Amino acid sequence: MTHPVYAARPFPKLRLSQGTILGREKLRTVLKGHQDYFAESEHFAAYVVVTQSCDLEPQQLADYIYLAVIRQFEGAFVRRDVEKRYVDGTRRTIREMLNHAYNRRGYFYLPQCKDHGVEEDWVVDLRVMFSLDKKHYQELLDARTGLISELYAAAMGSIAGRMFHRVALSSWRDLYGVDADQEANERVRLLEKREDKNFEDLGKKRYLEQRAKRGTTKANARETDETRVLRKLKEREKKEIAKQKDRDKHQKPYCENGECTNTAVTYRRQVVWVNGKRELKYLCLCGECVMAYDDPTGPFIAVSEMS
Repeated sequence: MTHPVYAARPFPKLRLSQGTILGREKLRTVLKGHQDYFAESEHFAAYVVVTQSCDLEPQQLADYIYLAVIRQFEGAFVRRDVEKRYVDGTRRTIREMLNHAYNRRGYFYLPQCKDHGVEEDWVVDLRVMFSLDKKHYQELLDARTGLISELYAAAMGSIAGRMFHRVALSSWRDLYGVDADQEANERVRLLEKREDKNFEDLGKKRYLEQRAKRGTTKANARETDETRVLRKLKEREKKEIAKQKDRDKHQKPYCENGECTNTAVTYRRQVVWVNGKRELKYLCLCGECVMAYDDPTGPFIAVSEMS
């Protein structure tokens, strides 16, 4: 079964794409005379295409194709990385690598998969890149031994882009001649010596807010299923009462035409003119009332019906 990091076979026959893995031996003749260091160095196990797939289409092929080197997993680290001072950082870097997340070293993990020419666990070193002219497209295609899936190739490209999109700023040491760690320690000591009332009150306020928040969370957690059901029933009952009051507010038990004596009839709201003003009246549908608000001489003259 193919690892999810790699694309399923068969590969596209006539095109390169981002994440194409290139065999070292197959590519050596192309690199000699142009990139001798990358051709001869024993530190590199293979190479991978970093250029985006859209720039590798034959119709709009980029002038140069960028490749990154691949190292053996163990060869990507040195003795200093496991020393006490650096081991925590090394552990964090490896954890980020295994999750294919961004890491400061620019490593992208390739698990072992012999179907794609990855004989052991490898690491793409995105810090070490070089380019080849597009005239070598066919040679690169012939040197292909594997292919990273489209999703993971995009993740690799994202890590490379993030590395090269960083803005270079002067360090604290360059600006002030003092290491940033020393400055941070000095500022912490100043905070420890601070004794004004506002500083103390702010800490107490934050503590009380956090404590109140934790207390509310615990109270909600202690709510039993029975209490929760009763609370929801009460809330539903309150909503029904509110809806009934709203209905009662907009309903009349009688016809507002004073001359009408009907009681068991259907009513509707009607906008009418009364003494030169528009008013909303509840009128029944009996013949007498219909004639009243349809008759220009009657007390009600219909303007428009409202539901």
